[in-house]
Amino acid sequence: MYTETSPAVRLKVWFYSIPLFTRFYMLFMIGLFILQLITGINEQKYCLAPYFIWNSDSFISGFAQCYRFITSSFIHFGLIHLLMNMSAFQAVGPWFERTVGSLPFLWNILIFAISSNLIHFGLVLLLEYNPIFQDSSSLSTCSLGFSGVLFALFMIKSSSTEEPQRIFNITVSSKLYPWVL
Repeated sequence: MYTETSPAVRLKVWFYSIPLFTRFYMLFMIGLFILQLITGINEQKYCLAPYFIWNSDSFISGFAQCYRFITSSFIHFGLIHLLMNMSAFQAVGPWFERTVGSLPFLWNILIFAISSNLIHFGLVLLLEYNPIFQDSSSLSTCSLGFSGVLFALFMIKSSSTEEPQRIFNITVSSKLYPWVL
């Protein structure tokens, strides 16, 4: 005999099937977004814009802005941005946490957040101060979101398998998968 479960029960089963720290990060970012909406937090205070760090009045005031290397990964520009990042994270986060374990997962996410922002910072400075093409607007461009971490997770997943991946019903080589996303 077939009995259909309610959507609330299916949602609860799905939610508790997600590993602990994947769930923690998802709830943390959703909670931060709700806090942004309630308090009217200005994203400019937490985004990674190299101008705020590089062009500070002094070394000390520039160093004081280094919190942006962490905060910028967990704050999002809008609901669509958050939902897209969380849907991608839900697709790869549980796999990675089950693969490496919960505590290494926790630390790896923080390391990926900081390192992807450092790479972004370096690329912006390279774009700004190269002799061929200078773009002064890149220093003040505000960067937010979990995309750098997601890219790192998808790169690790694609490196661990030779199996082709599917995107919108199109088969893609596992090595190209993160770049196509």
